[in-house]
Amino acid sequence: MAEQVVAMGGFKIIGAGVAELKRMRIAPELQGGGIGSALLRRLEELAREKNIRKLILETASSRPKTLSFYSKHGYARVGESRYGAQTTVCFEKHLNTAPMRAPE
Repeated sequence: MAEQVVAMGGFKIIGAGVAELKRMRIAPELQGGGIGSALLRRLEELAREKNIRKLILETASSRPKTLSFYSKHGYARVGESRYGAQTTVCFEKHLNTAPMRAPE
């Protein structure tokens, strides 16, 4: 059986209590199976351990499934930006000390 990367993600601390989610990716054939939700919950747990109280991220506006994913997990749209010719949507989530519940 060949080894395969199925998901990845991380965050970069950018200020006191603030980090940016980076490089969240799930293998296309595995999307929709809960791996992304589990990965996001784990990243949020790790951020809390590092005293991060707000996570931010930017994603392409042309990715409706991605936009829906972050909204479903409690991330609020806070604006738009540009990355070259691409319009992006900016999200943020304020973390509390309790772990995130799985979406229903």
